[in-house]
Amino acid sequence: MATVNFTTQEFTSRLDQAFDLADKGEKVIIRRGRRRAYRLIPFTEESSKMMTYLHLPLTNLFIPSNRSSMATVNLTAQEFTSYSDKAFNMADKGSKVIIGSDRRQPYLLVLFTETLSDITPELQAKIDRAREEYRRGETLHFESKEEMHAWLDAL
Repeated sequence: MATVNFTTQEFTSRLDQAFDLADKGEKVIIRRGRRRAYRLIPFTEESSKMMTYLHLPLTNLFIPSNRSSMATVNLTAQEFTSYSDKAFNMADKGSKVIIGSDRRQPYLLVLFTETLSDITPELQAKIDRAREEYRRGETLHFESKEEMHAWLDAL
């Protein structure tokens, strides 16, 4: 599975491509500035049964900060392109934003945070071991592609 990154502008202008990638199982990440990222996830019946959120109509895209329940906002793809900034702000606050289409299944837009849970202890041990080998000079390291080609030609 690959990770595909879009800026918010690329995402809103290329929704169909992003949806196709998500359908194929690719990890679709939408970057908003340097600090915010969102994940686009195909929204299935099973995931909708697991969620108990307050459903809000499009007109209520702003939720008071003192509201204790999560909100789910359902938008068509066209509405999303018109109200994308508001939708991203809602996802920032923890609300689930569902982008639907007549021709496709709905997609969930959620605030994405890379957690250490994505890295298993075994993978972290391999990463640590590789970093240590690099520090000790036990790995190949090239400053340029010419240096790499020279090394390969010498084999």
